[in-house]
Amino acid sequence: MINQEFREKTEKVFDYFYIFVCSFLMSLFYTNNPFQIGKTGSDSSVFIYVAKVMIDGGMPYRDTFDHKGPLIYLIDALGLLLNNQIGIWILELITIFIIFLFSYKIARLLQCSRPLSCLIVTIGISVLSWYFEDGNLTEEYACAFITISLYIFLKYFLVNHIEKYEIVICGMSFAAVCMLRINMIAVWIVMCVAVVGSCIHSHQQKFIPKFVVLFLFGATLVIVPIVIWLIQNSAFYDFINDYFLFNFKYSSDPGRASTTNIINAVTFFILGGPASIAFSFLGYLIVKKNAYFDWLCACVLILSILMSSISGQKSYHYGMIFYPCIIYAFARFFYEFSITKVVSLRDKTAHRILFILYLCLCGTMMMPFCKFLVNYMPEMCYANIDVLSNEKKIATIIQAMTDKEDRITVIGNGNIYYLLSNRKSASKYSYQYPIAGIDSKIWEEYLGNIQNERPKMIIALPYWHNVRPYCEAKIIIDKHYNLLNIVADHEIYLLKTE
Repeated sequence: MINQEFREKTEKVFDYFYIFVCSFLMSLFYTNNPFQIGKTGSDSSVFIYVAKVMIDGGMPYRDTFDHKGPLIYLIDALGLLLNNQIGIWILELITIFIIFLFSYKIARLLQCSRPLSCLIVTIGISVLSWYFEDGNLTEEYACAFITISLYIFLKYFLVNHIEKYEIVICGMSFAAVCMLRINMIAVWIVMCVAVVGSCIHSHQQKFIPKFVVLFLFGATLVIVPIVIWLIQNSAFYDFINDYFLFNFKYSSDPGRASTTNIINAVTFFILGGPASIAFSFLGYLIVKKNAYFDWLCACVLILSILMSSISGQKSYHYGMIFYPCIIYAFARFFYEFSITKVVSLRDKTAHRILFILYLCLCGTMMMPFCKFLVNYMPEMCYANIDVLSNEKKIATIIQAMTDKEDRITVIGNGNIYYLLSNRKSASKYSYQYPIAGIDSKIWEEYLGNIQNERPKMIIALPYWHNVRPYCEAKIIIDKHYNLLNIVADHEIYLLKTE
């Protein structure tokens, strides 16, 4: 008995270690990993900049514009406080570990064996990396909350039992996603309706009020402190305006969210990559097994795609929230049709086929490592020769020609220059693309900021040189600034001395 318990604990430790290794390899996809500090994507740069403003005493929405939920800025601020260089990466690593851990738990709940559950985690690397773009995005953190909640809902429907704290956690996860980006809540819309329907169907309506109270209690634990924080710092009105009203304009903009663009986006997500495979698996299982939860997951996946496509944009990282349902489909299909169930385990051929299949799928684990080698090793090898990227070259010029207290501005979408140079934006609008195209008042206010604040330096990104608003800004630039340098078609202007 003792040996059996020791063996089970050892196997559990091994599985968790394996999940951590997978998480670490996946974390090499982050542009801002420990081997490439300072290299962040455009969206991530905005979030980190807002977090830096918060740490310096400012507030999102009030002092700097962005239209994502406040939780992403709080997460990044926590990461920066944890460690200015790798703190956010550590939080992302923890997030990926949670995603893979609950992927493993989902597989185990579906009665997959330990090796098969580990294999599902391995496949998860390929699935997640398909949609991954740079890292530190709202979809990445939302994916963790969605995966946790899908596990809880799955446990309710399969085991027919759920703990009170799990309902609270489900409510907290729902609220957390609402505070990231509200159009990622498809799993709770479908599953909560299904839970109510299940209670009514089984004549257990008395549990519905209990579930609702616990769920709302969990949501309150997340939302209320954030709302109080916004109100106390006079940022609640700006939060409503930027997060709700602006996003409504963004998702209904006729130039972006046209019917054609929405249809193209839906087609892009349904037919592209892992989602198409998941639909095939779920369709087959629904026809053959007609299991209730298979139907629910298919509905969640469809609704998630529809809600992600509402803006008409085809961005791969939107698909990260599809991951939980996709990994569920893989686990269900692999369990139902694993070779171990079709062929006798005593058949050596079956073992060989299993071994080859496992090696092929485990090979996907090397994808992040290969990407790491291709992307980062050249720069690491030449680090001592002072080979700087264009971004770092521009940041070096900014630091050389300005003091830390001086304000600068970047015309376009390039918050990475504020981060690398450790300078602040002279305008509330640290970036103007694509937001100024959604609301023209943003560009008018930004031009007023340049005219009145007179930032010490202006960096104009290449793709803005042929855009009409740049011509309007050029009038101010020609009057008050000198062209200092051009780096990779980035125009760098310095304020004239009076």
